[in-house]
Amino acid sequence: MNYLLIVDDSPLDSHLARSLLEKQFHERIKFAINGWEALEQIEEQLPLVVITDLQLPEMDGMQLTERIHQKFPTVPIILMTGHGSEEVAAEALARGAVDFVPKSMLAKELCHAVSSVLSISTGGPQDQSILRCLSSQDFSFQLETDPTLITPLVRHLLDTARHLRLVEHARGMRLSKALTEVLRNAMFHGNLGLSADEWAVARSAPIDSEIVQQRLQNPDYSRRQVTVTARMTPYVGTFTIRDEGRGFDTRLIPDVSQDPSHLASNERRGLVLIKAFCDGVHFNERGNEITLTKIGCPGVVDHCTPTK
Repeated sequence: MNYLLIVDDSPLDSHLARSLLEKQFHERIKFAINGWEALEQIEEQLPLVVITDLQLPEMDGMQLTERIHQKFPTVPIILMTGHGSEEVAAEALARGAVDFVPKSMLAKELCHAVSSVLSISTGGPQDQSILRCLSSQDFSFQLETDPTLITPLVRHLLDTARHLRLVEHARGMRLSKALTEVLRNAMFHGNLGLSADEWAVARSAPIDSEIVQQRLQNPDYSRRQVTVTARMTPYVGTFTIRDEGRGFDTRLIPDVSQDPSHLASNERRGLVLIKAFCDGVHFNERGNEITLTKIGCPGVVDHCTPTK
């Protein structure tokens, strides 16, 4: 039976996480109080997602993240970070975690983070042998400002990336997260012009949000589109997303490698994740177009014999 695994030695924090998740998800919720106990449960049955605290006895969250990523690369990991642990969280993202939630924002962000991870999971491999011969693929999409289009588009791009062996499962989850964040930024911040404060209110249920519905009924916003182009080979993938908003000053994007405390702020949080999960990130001068670069995984590419 599918389940979500919470790893935390604090009964209070575990209870809070469970109560939040039970309101939105029907999956069984299991607990572990340390990393060793968590690994034992994962070995018995793979969870849909692991939600772990960074501060754990015996084996901390960083070590647990590394071990899960090495032994069970298909299992996504979400970190719960306390105050002052942003630097460790940044390192954990680089080592295999797919998202993080500051404990101070648990009530607002935990369910969203878990839902995002579950929505981009594509399940098992497809038995389509002809796709093993695929050597490159180009895409071009014109999207209406409709958030229901994001998940199927990301799944479509990820399926192709996996068939090309550009990414394996774990790296694919990180690519999916980056693409999802970019598309959400393009639609809500770009085309609909939502401010950081407006997005903070609308984020939990954007389709039902009053401000989003108002903008969608305004032709000045509703007619805008998101253009997505992608080119993938087993060696490199490039993904360009452009919105029709006014853009923004890209110099304002925080550099988490220089100051990890930015991880504790929800503003520009998606862009911080994007930079952590991609091998290259480039903005146009206006700030309404972003190009992501993903380099092929060496262990995957070595087994390919693509046509050059």
